[in-house]
Amino acid sequence: MIGTTTRSAALSAAVFAMLVAGSAPDLSAVASAKAEATTQAPHLAGKLTGTWVFNRELSTGFAAPGRGRGRGGAAFSSSSFAVTAAASPSAQRGGGGGGGDATDLTPEQRAERAAMAQLQQVDVRITIKASAAEVTFVDSRGEQTYAINDKPTTIFIASSPVKVKLKWDKQTLKQEFTNPAAKLVQTWSLDGADHLLMTAKVESMSLVTPERKAVFDRQQ
Repeated sequence: MIGTTTRSAALSAAVFAMLVAGSAPDLSAVASAKAEATTQAPHLAGKLTGTWVFNRELSTGFAAPGRGRGRGGAAFSSSSFAVTAAASPSAQRGGGGGGGDATDLTPEQRAERAAMAQLQQVDVRITIKASAAEVTFVDSRGEQTYAINDKPTTIFIASSPVKVKLKWDKQTLKQEFTNPAAKLVQTWSLDGADHLLMTAKVESMSLVTPERKAVFDRQQ
């Protein structure tokens, strides 16, 4: 009886060792991928860090206040020139009444739409302070810091809650804003000419906007 128990214990130990050995390569690959992302992040963060000025000629889908402004696309009030996303025809045909005042929406829904409209606005001059773990954006509206950990946190835009999460995605910083009205996905990267590129796309139940691109020159 003792001999049988000993053999069973030895067999169980052998099977356990085989299972551990079999899973080791997968764990190693995951650790290697994470390590590579960690080593790239400071390098990319360093490239994004700086002060940037909007380049109107190279940008697509953005217009100055008063030009091509769709409903809900008013530029935020500031002493500096501001840029606002130009609404697509599908966005302008969205619900809310002929006057574009969305009178059929609740106050909460109107606040949610207003928050998304404000998030789409781009200032003519922005400063980015980035590290592997967080990024800070500074413009005429103020300063906002976000953790880069792919975990959602809640911020308030005009008293309306919005969930936001950021992560490093290869050679870009990906930023997602979500509330019941829509999801705004923005990516930040650099091209070969040292331009800062910000792409933006909005998705909701009623529309999906074309991807827009804002291009910025590094301020010397």
